[in-house]
Amino acid sequence: MTKEQLGKIKASIKVTCPELSAPELKEIFYLLGELVDSGKTPFEDFWKRWPKKVRKYAAERTWKTMSEKNKADAIAYIPTYLRIHSPYIQLAENYMHDKVWLDAEDTKQKTLDDLFTE
Repeated sequence: MTKEQLGKIKASIKVTCPELSAPELKEIFYLLGELVDSGKTPFEDFWKRWPKKVRKYAAERTWKTMSEKNKADAIAYIPTYLRIHSPYIQLAENYMHDKVWLDAEDTKQKTLDDLFTE
């Protein structure tokens, strides 16, 4: 949901539900705003999953330059990355800057477990 859509929904609620009090409207609008914000992937979602807690500020700066799709892909790929590269884990900022999850798609990297189950 975009902010423009949110504005239209707010206007619609005011027109169709005139019986709602100001505090009730405020609560509804707050919850709708949370829905809009939840469409974004916060850096903390990534950071709590990343095992190497070094250079957080630099990692967050890199995070802010990424698209929402890359943010979601980066988080989703963390478990696979850890299986493949443990114990040699990159700094978070390098992981994001290098877009490691894209390399894995291209080269179809496999873990040792994958090799033994084939």
